[in-house]
Amino acid sequence: MKFELIEKYKKDKLVLCTIDNPSPIMYFNIYEEGDIWEKIKGCEGCKNNKICCGSCPMSTDLGCYYQLGVNKKTSRKPFYCVFFPTPDQTLSWCQLEYKCVEGKNKGKIRKIKEKNK
Repeated sequence: MKFELIEKYKKDKLVLCTIDNPSPIMYFNIYEEGDIWEKIKGCEGCKNNKICCGSCPMSTDLGCYYQLGVNKKTSRKPFYCVFFPTPDQTLSWCQLEYKCVEGKNKGKIRKIKEKNK
């Protein structure tokens, strides 16, 4: 059964996150089939954590309702805000970092703020 699931999704870009705190832990199949990227540096301490698309239902004058920790169990944070940005994107202001733990880039670190090579 496990092998069938792996085969079924081996070409799809996937994200793994917890339910209690919808924040990515790992990404799969980002650059190549079978690669795994583990988050090693998150949003904590980010000076720009209030950057928003402007149409988010969770946005308040104080910042993101979800990030403020208010009522985490019933958050309606948009899915896009949970998984964005992925390791293959570049945002000059973003401090997220991922380490490849499986695949041809194993051991390499991907910093979102650096150009994607």
